[in-house]
Amino acid sequence: MHSGKNQEQREISLQSLRNGESDILVATDLAGRGIDVQDVSLVINFQMANTIEAYVHRIGVYCIDGISCGGF
Repeated sequence: MHSGKNQEQREISLQSLRNGESDILVATDLAGRGIDVQDVSLVINFQMANTIEAYVHRIGVYCIDGISCGGF
């Protein structure tokens, strides 16, 4: 997912991940904000964020409700 995709295309990608048709989702930093998918076992940050604030926001996206946090 990236900013070049329209909202419908993004939703189709997310639904494919949620229902098990896809095992992997690759997203840019812009598209990766606010993605809500249950039972994610691994998140890989391929490129470090430009600022510590942006990195903390990115990590916070998948550190919700006491679930163990991860960022690599």
